[in-house]
Amino acid sequence: MRSALLAVVLSVMRATAGAFRVAVLPSSSARRSSLALGPHGSSGRSATAVLWVLQRGRYGSSRMRLVAQADGETSFDYLVIGAGSGGIASARRAAGYGAKVAVVERAALGGTCVNVGCVPKKVMFNAASINEMLHEANHHGFTVSSSFDWSTIKTYRDNYIKRLNGIYFRNIENSGVKLIEGLATFTGPNSVRVGDRKYSAKNILIAVGGRPTMPDIPGAEHAINSDGFFQLEEMPKKVAVVGAGYIAVEMAGIFNALGSDTTLFVRGETALRKFDEMLRTHLDAEMRRQGMEIVNYSSPKSISKGADGKLTLETEGGMKYGPFDTILMATGRKPVTDLLNLDAAGVGKDSKGYI
Repeated sequence: MRSALLAVVLSVMRATAGAFRVAVLPSSSARRSSLALGPHGSSGRSATAVLWVLQRGRYGSSRMRLVAQADGETSFDYLVIGAGSGGIASARRAAGYGAKVAVVERAALGGTCVNVGCVPKKVMFNAASINEMLHEANHHGFTVSSSFDWSTIKTYRDNYIKRLNGIYFRNIENSGVKLIEGLATFTGPNSVRVGDRKYSAKNILIAVGGRPTMPDIPGAEHAINSDGFFQLEEMPKKVAVVGAGYIAVEMAGIFNALGSDTTLFVRGETALRKFDEMLRTHLDAEMRRQGMEIVNYSSPKSISKGADGKLTLETEGGMKYGPFDTILMATGRKPVTDLLNLDAAGVGKDSKGYI
């Protein structure tokens, strides 16, 4: 059993480029051991990937085999909740070791990274980099005239993501893993309900990932989060980005490079306060040099929307900024565990939703 479980754990670690550490968590049951995986230094907790193994029983034969799943199949050796990169990698590896496996997913395949994270962000980053190079071309003897169309890059980006979704689906199908579409909620330590059907498994992995948080302030409904960035139909002429982490810096940098009048609101002295001091200092200077306005020591207090649809941001100090076409909040992420009914599985979580 340990070798099979280790294979599952290693597959998740490999799929995340070695960014995970393993922590053994205590369990009240002698028959159940629990593992949590999270980024280095996070004590097994992660806002982007909350992973939990409920270990019971044994997998079948360890030899490679495809699992032929009938539509009515409801009992599995291994069930994964969440079809992100880690969840799918774990499911496919377990199937390769002979387990009868299913994955439950209520949204697009690939999780945050593929759909609203690193992959589409890099498409936008590449567009921003090209625009910066075009503006620097005259210094190298080139005369270049250019214009940027947001809808063109959005269409290209969205089609690229759809292609990746299809690749993930084919990989799941070719591995013999059953895909169950919908929201999974626990009905017991070894069972979940998806829609009106109940599924059971000897082992269940929670790989549901995380989602952006929004500050609890008046008018927050007028703002978007980092997921909403990829839903924008047109480029805002004037945008505010609130946050001091790398997501806020990336979003602000992309907006600014593509031509939006961009203001970054940072609650402390600089952005990226957990990064190297030299990097923080030079980054702050470079962002300002490129035309971005940075408001330090500012925390959002409220957002108001005018009759013309323009937005005004008020900070805790009483200062008002705007008008903005878009306000993007990048103030943190939290695990997506609130709808899982973890109590039914005997799994606890803290006040922030971490297992």
